[in-house]
Formats: sequence, structure tokens, C-alpha cells
Amino acid sequence: MNIPGPEHRQLCDADADKLVQQLYDTYGDKTARQIYLNLIHTFSEIDIEALPTEIIEFHKANQAKIKIKHPEKIEMAAEFFQHYGHSMFLVLITKSLPQIYSNYRGVKVLYETGYLLGKDNDALVARRLMETAQFFIDIMSKGSFDHNQYGFFAATKVRIIHAYARKFMWDRDWNNKFAPTYDQPVCQEDMTLTLLAFSVCNIEGIRKMGLVVTDEDADAIVYTWHIAGQLLGVLDKFNPDNFEDGQQLFHHILNKEKKLGMENKALVDAILNFMRTIFSPSFIVNTPLRKQNKLPEVLVSYLVGKEISPYIGLNYYSDTYYKHVLKGVDLLLPNLFINSRKNKVAESIVSDNFAKIIAGIFTFIKDSYKMEFRIQQSILTDWKINKYLKDYGIHTPSA
Repeated sequence: MNIPGPEHRQLCDADADKLVQQLYDTYGDKTARQIYLNLIHTFSEIDIEALPTEIIEFHKANQAKIKIKHPEKIEMAAEFFQHYGHSMFLVLITKSLPQIYSNYRGVKVLYETGYLLGKDNDALVARRLMETAQFFIDIMSKGSFDHNQYGFFAATKVRIIHAYARKFMWDRDWNNKFAPTYDQPVCQEDMTLTLLAFSVCNIEGIRKMGLVVTDEDADAIVYTWHIAGQLLGVLDKFNPDNFEDGQQLFHHILNKEKKLGMENKALVDAILNFMRTIFSPSFIVNTPLRKQNKLPEVLVSYLVGKEISPYIGLNYYSDTYYKHVLKGVDLLLPNLFINSRKNKVAESIVSDNFAKIIAGIFTFIKDSYKMEFRIQQSILTDWKINKYLKDYGIHTPSA
């Protein structure tokens, strides 16, 4: 597996950066910014043909470059998501994102752009998590990479959003203020780490929970994100197409870049506080007792692990009380899922409780912030959360 050298923290995505600059030059600052807001805040499927000609041409050229050599792997990954995507969804929030927030140079852009921090943190976190999770759904759902289907544009859209983020930072004098320490914003190495967080890190998380992910499933999931990575503008030599190479590269970058700072702790705290609101009984949400609910910290600490937790401000492995709690979780959680595969009654109980958790998150975001995922009805059915969510979601046709 190729390992990126220091120079790859100076490389970005010249083609996407050129596109965004072209949008500013052609339409002016106000309209170009509005295009960005429409891209990032639209949860319904975007009418691609209604976009500016420059974006349409960029998307078509981006899609035309993709050669899917192993469609059977994408189909296998989508089948896995169809049945276990609720687990992947939870791990995305409680492991994948917090774990890569240990990357002190990568999180600087998120912090400076106010990605999770603002006047109403919970609302901002809800929207950002919705955007990230919707992208995950768009890539992993059945049929996403069939001919001319939406998975191609979902990745291209994120590529353009990354280019906008770089322009925002460069226009705010990033190269003088931050580049000497943090290198270029949303650089190739940072994009690679994020890509692998969606695949390798997520697989590691659901395995730690006790769910079975075969080697074939793992390779298929990484291959799916390899195709997404090509669309995102990640260089092929740092875009693994199998789990073994992806795991090696993910942990190389993660270990090289881990460092505790104000920025990564603040971003993780924002997610923890949002999760605390969801996981606290309604009668304590608006009381001081809410802060005593440490379930989010315990769950994130367990899934992220003892080595990385301190780099995101979580020292629960060194606390006498919580060290024993985490040992209990380590014993209970995997065995719960392992035993559920041996007993139909246990399987039903575990599945139903998982469905309730995910349905609770979906319902909370819908009720509090009036936002719903665009998701296939068949996924809601197979995740068994459709009985808790009536008439939910901006539905896309099932494949």
C-alpha cells in the first residue's frame, strides 16, 4: 500500500478548485455562495440539469472517468447496508467521526468554518450529521452506482463542497495564518483519512460491537468507497480498494496525525452534547441532571478505543469507575450480538432495540429540526424501524 509523503498535505484537488473559482468569476460572490448553500442544505434529490452548466459538465466528466470493474462488490456492500446499515449509522456518529477528529491538522478547517460550533450548537450538529449521514446513505444504498444513478452525483457534490471550503479558507488568509502548521485545507491526506473513516473505521466499529463482517463484506464496503473516492478526487494511489490496504493506510495516517488540541475536543464535545440530548429521558433534558448522563462518553470511548480516546479529550479509561464500566461494556456488548445470532428470541430483542434507538434519533431530528433523510422505504423496512416511523422520509425508489 502506498503511504502519502509530506508533500501530499500540500496537494488538494486542482480540477474542483478551478471549477469553484470559475463559478465565482462567472456569477459573482453572492450567487456563487448561494450555489454552495443550495448544494449543502438540500436533502431532497437535486435536479442536476437545473444546476449551472459548469457543474453539470464537471459532473458528467467526473462520472465518465469511473470504470467499475467489480459491480458485484458494490452489490454485496449495498446488501450488507440494507440489513445492517442501522449499525453502520450508529457507528458513523459514535466512532468514525469522533475518531478522525483526533487528526489535529484535519479538524482545523472544520473548526475555523464553524462546522459544528455556532449559536445553536445542537441544531448545527443535527444538520451537519444529517449531511454526512445522507451522503453515507447515498453511497451505500442499493442501485446508487447503477448507470446514471444518484451515487455518482452525491460524491461529486461533496467534492465541490470541499473545494468551496478550501476557497473560503484561502480567502481568509489561510496560507499566511495556518498553512505553516496545518498545511493545505482539505488536502489529499485529509480526504483519504475521511474516506477510510466511512469504510475501514466503520467496519472496525461494527466488528467491535460483535456483528459479523466477513472478509468479503469488508472488501466490498472498502471497494464501494474506493469508487466514491475516485469521484471525490482522491488520488488513486492513496485510495485503497480492499480492507487490508485500507486498514494499514487508515491507521498510519491516524497515528501520525493524532494530537489533542482545543479544536478536536470542541468538535467531539459538540457531538457528545447532541447525543446526550437524544439519549437522556425527556424529564431531565432541560435540567442539570442532563450533564450527568455519560452514556455518550462511554459509548464513544469504547468504540474509539483506549489509544485514541485521550486525543479527543476522553480519559474515561483512566478513571477508576468508568474503567470498570468500559470493561463491562467490552464484555456485554459483543456477547449480546454474538448470542443474538444463536437464538431467535435474543435476535428479535436486539434487533428491535436497535431499531428503537435509530428510530429515536430520526424522530428527534425530525421533531426538533424538521429534517428527514432521503432513504429507500425498503431500508426502513429491513432495519425494522418502519413500525416506529410512520410516513417518514423523502423516499427514493427501492432498487
